[in-house]
Amino acid sequence: MKFHDVISAAVIALLAGWVLFHIQSFPPMPGQKYGPAVYPGLIAGGLLICALLLAVRGLRTREPGGWIKLDAWWGDARIAFGFWLIVGVLAAYTQVSERLGFIPCAIVALFALTLTFRVRPALALVVAVAGTILIHTIFYKGLRVPLPWGLLTPVAW
Repeated sequence: MKFHDVISAAVIALLAGWVLFHIQSFPPMPGQKYGPAVYPGLIAGGLLICALLLAVRGLRTREPGGWIKLDAWWGDARIAFGFWLIVGVLAAYTQVSERLGFIPCAIVALFALTLTFRVRPALALVVAVAGTILIHTIFYKGLRVPLPWGLLTPVAW
């Protein structure tokens, strides 16, 4: 998928505008001319300049094909379903992970995704369980990321 440069420039400009709006709430540093908003403001200003240049270039080149070009794989229903399933799994995880916990959510998500991408069911289950335990161990134990336990709180280690 390819977006026209003007669309990309608009998204970049919106991000820069949001940063510029947000840094107005940063408190000033007593006794200094420069506060915590200086560097984010400079970066946002640079993003605005880049957005403007990108929009100008996009309007000058006028590529045929419209504002958004879809790649050929969008026509394959299975691949498109897999793409939207990934988006749906991530959205669902944000909504149910606190109640159900990371481990059950990740096992279901990995199992569904591996089946969608044509992995044999037995192997998909092994990958889902082993992958979840490996990811949980790395993030929870190694990196100390507080993953939700949900239903498994009574057996949390």
